[in-house]
Amino acid sequence: MLNSVSNKICSPSLRATEVRPRVELAASPTQTDTFRASAAPLGSLTLVKPKVEPTFSAQKAVCAATEIVNSASPKTAPRVDIKDVQAGLTSGLPDLKIDFLHTDPFTALNGRLATETELTAMIESLQEESRIPFGYITDGCYARAHLMDESFRQHGINYAKMFVRGDLAAQNQDMQARWWYHVAPLVFVDDGQGNPEAKIIDPGFSDKPMDPTAWVEAMTQGPSIQVDLVDPEQYYPRRRGKPETFSESLPPAVRRLQSYARKLHDHREAAGQDLGDFVKPTWDKPGSGGDFTIDGVTKNVFPEGVHSARGQIYFGNSQANLNGTLVELEFPEAEIEVSAAWENRPSDFDPYAV
Repeated sequence: MLNSVSNKICSPSLRATEVRPRVELAASPTQTDTFRASAAPLGSLTLVKPKVEPTFSAQKAVCAATEIVNSASPKTAPRVDIKDVQAGLTSGLPDLKIDFLHTDPFTALNGRLATETELTAMIESLQEESRIPFGYITDGCYARAHLMDESFRQHGINYAKMFVRGDLAAQNQDMQARWWYHVAPLVFVDDGQGNPEAKIIDPGFSDKPMDPTAWVEAMTQGPSIQVDLVDPEQYYPRRRGKPETFSESLPPAVRRLQSYARKLHDHREAAGQDLGDFVKPTWDKPGSGGDFTIDGVTKNVFPEGVHSARGQIYFGNSQANLNGTLVELEFPEAEIEVSAAWENRPSDFDPYAV
């Protein structure tokens, strides 16, 4: 309320020497907030003879108070309620049994709200220029999701993940796939009024941000699913904890995608496509991964590059720096459970046991 009053008083159109008649409200024993609209009858209004006061005195006081209020009242950051996502899935998929196994707190975003226009431009670049092998759908969703989240991080966009376990399937022009789980980035976009709206980013399914319900519908074959709405650190399904940091899973993600890029190249070449020699994709240099344009400004998918040096670890001695053996950590131990292929599902997993 102070801002609306001070905007008039501090307006340049009001000259400092201008003095106008004041209208005062008669005193009321119930009036406690001087900025609240009064219900006093018109008869209680009395004209007060203008009194000349020192130039700027009242004006300066109100303007100074306005500055204090403005500096002490920062804009409220968008808040999210992950229960809305859960409720949307439950109501949108009434014939599907849904268990929400792991849900991390999402009350505060870890980045800004992007627009659908911005994310659509990013998806187009990811599909066409990034060299991430989205066409190799047999496996690798976990690595693709991790690199996409890294791109969102570099652009200051909020980023998380949604895992779905079930009897899942997909196909494209190159191959068919059946999974026991699938994962993609979960982001919140601006709904046009500054409110967060949940979207799934999966260029393998759509060239636009998807509603979580539509994403689940596109792949689910069985009667039940299990859903994790989790922090971006989660590289694999949460059955054995999660990595401590997001960055520690970037090296295995990059290596896995390089491997699957080669497999996709060989698969397409065997099908008769003339692709030329295979070139292993890398994303370590700044400005890599392709470009996209927003409001006339061209940006890179990975403006910082993707730092993915091989992990190294010492074995054989507690004084590792002295006598231990330094070996390259090709794949974390937990990656034995990473594969999304149906044939690699855990023995205790049965989406038909409802």
